[in-house]
Amino acid sequence: VEGLMGNILRQTPGTAGGGVQGVAANPTVGSIVSPSVGSAVSPTAGSAACPAAGSAACPTVGSIVSPSAGSAVSPTVGSAVCPTAPYQQSPIRGAAYSRRRFAGLMGICMAGILASPLLVACGTAAGSQEGLGQAVPGNSATQSGAGSGKAALQSQAALAADPAAAGAFLFDTWIEVRIYALTGASGVGTGATGNAAHAESALRDAAQALADSALARCSYFEGLFSRTREDSDVARINAAAGAPVAVAPETVEVVRAGIAAGKLTGGLFDITIGAASCLWDFKAGIVPEPESLEEAIRHIDFRQVRVSEGTIALGDSDARLDLGGIAKGFIADDLAELLRKGGAKSALVNLGGNVYALGSKPQGAETPEAPEAPEAPEAPGMGEASEAGSANDAPEATGVTSAGGNATATSAGDAPFSVGLRDPFGAPGSAFARVDACDLSVVTSGPYERGFTDSKTGATYHHILDPRTGYPVETSLVSASILSAASVEGDICSTACFLMGTQAALAFLEGRPDVEGILVDGEGRVHTSSKAAYELL
Repeated sequence: VEGLMGNILRQTPGTAGGGVQGVAANPTVGSIVSPSVGSAVSPTAGSAACPAAGSAACPTVGSIVSPSAGSAVSPTVGSAVCPTAPYQQSPIRGAAYSRRRFAGLMGICMAGILASPLLVACGTAAGSQEGLGQAVPGNSATQSGAGSGKAALQSQAALAADPAAAGAFLFDTWIEVRIYALTGASGVGTGATGNAAHAESALRDAAQALADSALARCSYFEGLFSRTREDSDVARINAAAGAPVAVAPETVEVVRAGIAAGKLTGGLFDITIGAASCLWDFKAGIVPEPESLEEAIRHIDFRQVRVSEGTIALGDSDARLDLGGIAKGFIADDLAELLRKGGAKSALVNLGGNVYALGSKPQGAETPEAPEAPEAPEAPGMGEASEAGSANDAPEATGVTSAGGNATATSAGDAPFSVGLRDPFGAPGSAFARVDACDLSVVTSGPYERGFTDSKTGATYHHILDPRTGYPVETSLVSASILSAASVEGDICSTACFLMGTQAALAFLEGRPDVEGILVDGEGRVHTSSKAAYELL
């Protein structure tokens, strides 16, 4: 090494210390001894070879790893330990000694450069083991990740305790969507900032936006399925006198499901009940003339509905569609899918008589106060009298918990939602039983929610019509609740069971392993399918 350095460190003749730039004692910038900044030997600050000051590899001057100049570890330039540059060659000892001395100093410097990463690693390990109060370089990512995870947990807990909610008066009843938890796929609440307030705000905003979009979807469906809105798909089909009408894909889908339901139930569930339901007015208490109903039932036949790709027509120009008995089940399933795709892992959809519990109820979820529904608008909603008995015209036929229509905790940690079954003999909002629901639909049909008593005859009429007579059905049941994975199937089966009566309904349910039923007869006795699980209150 000394031989190599000797070739480099030539002295200019006639100089004592070699202080002229360009010679060994004071080399030119860019030479081997003092390379240009950015070269391989002296890379640019902030690059991989020479990281920015203050980073783990190049700590700030004055830190434990790189102490301040003048300290014991890094003495001041010009002191006895670190003499002032350029080094002045001693005239007594000569150039040979100068070269050896300089080579030695260079070796010390190179050893220090090579050892610095090891010193950084040692400093980091020591800080971790000894619990130093100051931040140790290299731990910032871990600390940020820990803070982020804590912020995410806090924001999820806050959402569970106070869920995002959106509600409105649609479908002739009060509906509501509540979101209790979002998955990590939503991309919120898991940022690297670890700021709990920011994470909670972002998570709540995302949950509220998702709930609002579900409510907007409900408004969209009312615009398609309403029997009384002139611009709806159903109203346009009814007014077309049998001509094909271009409709939305969702209308085609729900009408096809209605036709399948007619076949399944032997016509007890019939989506052309509109010919009779349009003659009743349960708000004004108007009973149709018998002759009018006799004529109307001649045009009730689901087999007259013609569905093709994108269009629907009625083979009987006097037939009328009424999707009130199936629409809410279809909508509940659609909303559940929308919420899942939006990142919801725990939510409740309550469409008044149709409740869908998405996922389980997270720990910390409380029972909020039941929303106070506004008064119904003057114009009737989606089918004032429902086709062959509509579960979705019973706003409080099913609620969540005994009376409030909301979720309640049943055990520590995540647990099924508790869904209350409306007491057909009790006050509105009361429940006679509860069921556990997780990714489950609960639909109830009953005559108690909408009806009137004729002031002239004293007869009481409810809204669940028999397609065979056009009048409210006479049955042994006062309530039919269906538990199913698909809410549309619950709608169909609850209506059909109510019209069938107790024994026929139980036989029907036993033939359908994918649904369970809880029935209440006029004497207050409870009848269930073989696998139905519930708890009396």
